Amino acid sequence: MIEQVKLSVPAKPPALSLARLTVASLASQAGFHYDEIEDLRLAIQEMCLVLIGAEGRAGVVELQFIYGQGSIEVEASFEGPGIAVDPSDLSRQILEALVDEFKLTDNEDGARRVWIKRQTTSMET
Repeated sequence: MIEQVKLSVPAKPPALSLARLTVASLASQAGFHYDEIEDLRLAIQEMCLVLIGAEGRAGVVELQFIYGQGSIEVEASFEGPGIAVDPSDLSRQILEALVDEFKLTDNEDGARRVWIKRQTTSMET
């Protein structure tokens, strides 16, 4: 069964702990192992920092989690003033190492979206 959760957090680095906690809980429900959950927590942090930068911004980060037995997808977007932050090559490398799939897109209006997907390697899902 596929489930969906939406979360809005302030676009400030301390608030990202809510996003990390959410992905950890949902990944656990989806059958991920501890190390995989930790990878997802790091990936969520990095994908949000790609949107808001290390200092944060005025506005909110909108996250949508879609999860089911053995897989999880997360899409994050920034809603607020200002132009998109340019992601570093290191951020891209981190995300590519932590998840199975990763996409970064910019809309015509300058809004940025980051999408990730991860499947568990666990046989005990």
